Amino acid sequence: MSRLMRKLMLAAAVVGVAGGSVAAIAVPQTRPAASSPAPREAPQRPLPRHQTAMELVQGTMHIDLRRDDPGGGPAWAIRSFGVVRAGHSLRTELHCQQIGRVVKGRFGWIDGSNVFRPAGVNAVPSGGAPGLCERSVAGPHKPVQIDARTLVMDIDGERPRFGTSFAWGFGGAGTKRVELRVGARRTRPAVSGRGAFLAFLPKPVRRSQVSAVFTYAGGVTNRVTRESQGFIPPMPAGLPQPSAGPVRLLARAPDPAGGLPYALGGVRARGGGWCLTQPQRVVDERAGAVDLDLGTFIEVYVPTVQCQGKNDPGLRRHAVGEVYQFGGGAVENEGDAARLARITRRTQPGTTIISGAARADVRSITITTPRDVRTLVPTSPAHAFIAVYDGGFPTGKIVTTAHFADGTSRVADSFVVGGL
Repeated sequence: MSRLMRKLMLAAAVVGVAGGSVAAIAVPQTRPAASSPAPREAPQRPLPRHQTAMELVQGTMHIDLRRDDPGGGPAWAIRSFGVVRAGHSLRTELHCQQIGRVVKGRFGWIDGSNVFRPAGVNAVPSGGAPGLCERSVAGPHKPVQIDARTLVMDIDGERPRFGTSFAWGFGGAGTKRVELRVGARRTRPAVSGRGAFLAFLPKPVRRSQVSAVFTYAGGVTNRVTRESQGFIPPMPAGLPQPSAGPVRLLARAPDPAGGLPYALGGVRARGGGWCLTQPQRVVDERAGAVDLDLGTFIEVYVPTVQCQGKNDPGLRRHAVGEVYQFGGGAVENEGDAARLARITRRTQPGTTIISGAARADVRSITITTPRDVRTLVPTSPAHAFIAVYDGGFPTGKIVTTAHFADGTSRVADSFVVGGL
């Protein structure tokens, strides 16, 4: 991968690493005596500006499954419906499922601040409640999807914590059973008449660990694997390959708006060196993608921005390898507290992140941007670093200077941001 391509690669949502021992998964089915605090109620969120409105196909809404909440809170439900999305002469028919909570007979979602909001069909697949959509009806030889994530409780407080972990999916009418696999562990959750299932998991779950086998009448099966979900991307031949070891937190940076901190994770590269993940948020010492509106967490997984072998020629030559993530501008899913903090702190919407790794003889790095000058000390065995800025840089230059153990310094990189 060229140095310029690495610079311009934008980060995507990130999820977990495969693993686990052979055991049975406990799926709570009973309501404990102690109940969760009743959620506060708020109006439905407005449709994000970038999202095209969807029109519900009349008569297609179905509540496919209900389950008690393992914490004693409002019940969980899965609903399915057909929608038509139209815009600019493009008309798309979709078949969608949503998972949500039921409060006073209304379907919606309870976020990380314990606030319930009704969910509309326009919020699929992002916003109002977690959703999955396909262009065809789920079934044998048709696309089926599964999803797994963990709730983040007290997301706006000083000590956010993990709540319930769950996996859910929809196989369509005719589904006889579902075998859910989390790593090497397997279970068979109850399946509704229309093929929906929901399983509560015993600890924060990595979505890339979760796969499923849907079995239909006549023994026909439909498998959803890690590969089919895109969690194992093709790695070009000749480049260092990531190991299957656990993801470590290699470098950290605070959120300019005062919210969940950022971190850069990584795994050992086979044969030596490190593979760095994309920058993510940190909850309870785990890095992952956090939807601040929904209060859900998906743990970081291995697909990397940089995978540098023990004797990486680019790092040897330049001393510092960087990736720039430019995200200034409108922000979706930033959460109520983040929006308020941005106003209070007078920070700009969005973030710009500069992250990467340095050679072992680099003692510190100075990053000069149109905003400020920061000096960072690379941390961990990977000599990783991360800097997070609010907003973007419409013009100017980013200059990275490496300071070496022998007392010398030199410019490692100079990047013009104007016009991006």
